[in-house]
Amino acid sequence: MIKPSSQLGESILQLIAAYTNYKDPLGPGVAIQRKGAVRDFFVQQGSISFEIHDKRERAFDVEIHTTPPSENVRRAVLSGDLHEAVPKVAEIQIHHVCPDWATPCRHEIAALLQLVKECEDDPNVILKWRGIEL
Repeated sequence: MIKPSSQLGESILQLIAAYTNYKDPLGPGVAIQRKGAVRDFFVQQGSISFEIHDKRERAFDVEIHTTPPSENVRRAVLSGDLHEAVPKVAEIQIHHVCPDWATPCRHEIAALLQLVKECEDDPNVILKWRGIEL
């Protein structure tokens, strides 16, 4: 499991827990993310996409869309509270076509876990995704 090293990473894990609504929210996607199967990460304002390569013939695309942040969120981020840029569950939509029946499926969870890693490696990812310029 990913252990966040920042308040930003911890806030994204809280988003994941709220989004998945499982007792063990990370279990299904941890193995996929750990083995490096989440690739081809791309971020733009309002959208992040990942390509998930599990043991199937073709990769799965996962797109995570978010709404623009409120002015209060922008002000909080500009004053140094970067973790405030993490959207709430109601502010995201995940688009993914998957033969698994679970919602969210393991591919979506793996993508969300990779989001933690990407944002911890480069906090500008969350800013670009939310459309916040410092």
